[in-house]
Amino acid sequence: MGMPLEGVDPIKPPVEQFLYSENDLLPTIFCRPLDDLAPLPAATAPPGRSYPQSPSWEYTQDHRYRSRFIYSTTYHRYELTTHRERLMVTDTPPNVVPTKIDGQYVTAAVPGMVQMVPGIPFVYYIDGDRDAAHTVACLHTLESLRPYPCHSKVVDLSVQLSKLSWGCEAHDTTPEIPRISRLPGLKRNDRSKKISSGSAASDGSYSLANTVLEGEGQGTVLPAVQVDTRDARMQISSVLQCLNQLYRLVMPLCVSKFEFEIADFHSEINNVMSFGGLAPSGTSVQLNSSSLGKTLSEMIGAQGSWHTDSKDDLTRLTLFVLLLLVGPSKLNNTYA
Repeated sequence: MGMPLEGVDPIKPPVEQFLYSENDLLPTIFCRPLDDLAPLPAATAPPGRSYPQSPSWEYTQDHRYRSRFIYSTTYHRYELTTHRERLMVTDTPPNVVPTKIDGQYVTAAVPGMVQMVPGIPFVYYIDGDRDAAHTVACLHTLESLRPYPCHSKVVDLSVQLSKLSWGCEAHDTTPEIPRISRLPGLKRNDRSKKISSGSAASDGSYSLANTVLEGEGQGTVLPAVQVDTRDARMQISSVLQCLNQLYRLVMPLCVSKFEFEIADFHSEINNVMSFGGLAPSGTSVQLNSSSLGKTLSEMIGAQGSWHTDSKDDLTRLTLFVLLLLVGPSKLNNTYA
């Protein structure tokens, strides 16, 4: 995508072309009145550092989103530089790391923030212009996806992805599936090789799809080099196919119709290399694995802490999938 021409105002897309029809919107029987959200009192950060700070959010009807309702707030462009400077020095507020109490991990509310409501996108109206909507984030669970036609397919894909990720014992005619992060020879990313000495062998950060070979201009896109065995290639390939399908099913329920369609257009017109199928999806996959009760920074190094990444593509959407394995281990009756 080229940079805007200086002195030329961009043309707004016609809003009416990017509204969902009544049949495509979440049925009103699943929409319950929700309160606006105000952030908790903020904690005071050390000098030169910053803690995350959420604005207040208004529960708003917006038919550019299949959810029918969103949480919206105004984002002023004149705050961009200040916002960026805060992000560059962001730390996690104290006392929010999960604590084990009576066998359960309990988290405290995060100062200065709001708790996301599953299924409701959080959206910036740039400079207060409702026609200029930018989705900040959207959290979905299997339960919040239940009202949508794709629910059963997402459940099936989630079960498949869990087995491919965490492993599965052999049963019937299905052979044993190893935990993907324990595949012999799986290579950690360079930035996560220096991890805590107390971490498990499977902890780390791994690239499973495409990567960039540096040294030539902005780099050359290449397939990530990983375990070179037939079974490992098939397992990683199946993971990528699952993620591709989940992206195509879940992402349209998270962002506006315009954002999803323009991302597809960007991928197709620029012939962007994707993974897991021919339909547009992500350009890379990063597998992060960390032991229960440990922070990501302990288990996978610097990538587990707050950090900026100048190589992120502002035109791409990110799908984050969280899989938890918190059941008792058969080996030592502890939690894996």
